[in-house]
Amino acid sequence: MAAELFPVPGTFLRPVGRLAWFRFCYEVVRVIPENDEGPDHWTMRRWGLNNEHQPFQDDGPRGNKALQYLTNLERLAPGVWKDTVAHDYEPLYYRLIDVGGQKDLFS
Repeated sequence: MAAELFPVPGTFLRPVGRLAWFRFCYEVVRVIPENDEGPDHWTMRRWGLNNEHQPFQDDGPRGNKALQYLTNLERLAPGVWKDTVAHDYEPLYYRLIDVGGQKDLFS
């Protein structure tokens, strides 16, 4: 079932790298599973990430510039996806963030 393989839109993922701790995270906007036309396609929106690993609206890009597009993410475990084509300075994994409480989405 697709719900087990992909995160639900509106959930947040924290990038995990080999050489860096990233100060941003992604909100899942849409996931299109692999089909005859190509690999799976993930659309995500960038947010800031505070020291408690919680998303917040920072001074980063807005609108379409805040969107990130990824393909070929492989599910390793519940809540963990591996980027199969990542390099040293890019996120290697994406982990589900447990967002506590309701976030102020309109700040």
